[in-house]
Amino acid sequence: MINCQWERSSTGWLAFSCQGHALFAPYGEDIVCAAVSSLCIATVNSLEALVGLDSQVTVQAVDEGLLKVRLPENLTEQQVHDSQLLLDHLYLALVQIADEYPKQLKIRQTPDGGATC
Repeated sequence: MINCQWERSSTGWLAFSCQGHALFAPYGEDIVCAAVSSLCIATVNSLEALVGLDSQVTVQAVDEGLLKVRLPENLTEQQVHDSQLLLDHLYLALVQIADEYPKQLKIRQTPDGGATC
């Protein structure tokens, strides 16, 4: 199972992490794993290329089924807006996948900055 943890404060998303493997199908044929991986990596790439968070996004051990992203605290107002929009999109997409494949993907949200990621 893939477990995604989301950390949120009263002002928006702070961090997310996804860990594990979907085990829906054999390696290389797993549509759930491919969907989650593609969405997460595309979001990280967009945070870097479109929002300008180069080297401020931490990605750990993607090959081992672990990705962690924490937004830095020193963002401009525009960067906050843009990063929140991208993370809202990712969260919504992952929730929709979890609704369709509840045995393969679990989403947990920690409110008000309770660190889990």
